[in-house]
Amino acid sequence: MDIEEKRRIFLEKLNQCEPDILKFEKFSGPGTKRKIQRLIYIPNIYLPYVFWKFFRIILNDKKIKLFWGKEFFLNTKDLESSRLFYKTLGDEAELKLTKFFIKNLKEDDIFYDIGANYGFYSCLAAEFCKEVHLFEPAPQIFEYLKKNTLEYSNVFLNNLAVSNKNGIVEIYFDKKSSAMTTLNKNAIERSDFDLDKKEKTQVITLDEYIKNHSHPTIIKIDIEGGEKMAIEGGENFLKNESPIIAMEIWSQKNNGEISMEAVEKLKDYGYRSYFINRDGTLKEVEGDSLKIITLNLDNFIFKKIQS
Repeated sequence: MDIEEKRRIFLEKLNQCEPDILKFEKFSGPGTKRKIQRLIYIPNIYLPYVFWKFFRIILNDKKIKLFWGKEFFLNTKDLESSRLFYKTLGDEAELKLTKFFIKNLKEDDIFYDIGANYGFYSCLAAEFCKEVHLFEPAPQIFEYLKKNTLEYSNVFLNNLAVSNKNGIVEIYFDKKSSAMTTLNKNAIERSDFDLDKKEKTQVITLDEYIKNHSHPTIIKIDIEGGEKMAIEGGENFLKNESPIIAMEIWSQKNNGEISMEAVEKLKDYGYRSYFINRDGTLKEVEGDSLKIITLNLDNFIFKKIQS
């Protein structure tokens, strides 16, 4: 299939999911009041979700279909799995990033997914790109990654973390949610998650990894406070080459200063910051404007200006 035709089809199918996702996000949040609002205003969306959560208690593995029809395996006891209930990652920030990728990934791109989790973005990129290199240190999630990417011959799996050193270090987990897996002790101390599980894991720097692999043209980083360390570990590469970087930025009210350290490091390497609009297009932001925009968690794009 022609890549432009594939973009059109993917965007069309994603747009079909968007209204339900945005309605659900509007009434999201903890507490009885929010639950009653969801039941009153969006029962057709909320009740199937409740059904899903109930059966998560007695199920283990679950196979769903992503918005473009790909079969996808989840551990239903993992809270992160509920975010994929609506065939994508379930909030506006991820919708915007998904649209950006669909509109911009190219057939000759080398995509690095640092913090792949179950592999939603890895699978999406594999549909468009020449190569996808994914990195996920959590061993239990990595088993699902292998299942989810089995059909793709252009995917390279790495059961390790990307950081600013090579070797073996401790990584911290939340037992209930695979979304919170981090190397950053500072993030752990300030987190609302219960990070009481730790394991030894192998880490590698980006500079070391690219010695024996294709250099990335686009990198997605979502590693829960470890972004600055991953960027530091790619200093030589990022100073001399210009991959596009998509990175999650924590809100200013929730450890945002940790994310801003990573942003400042990218700025030192010549990168500029871009907000992703609802339609997947970009708007450049900087300084105080970036801090104002990040009052809520969101994904941003970082690019160098080509001379």
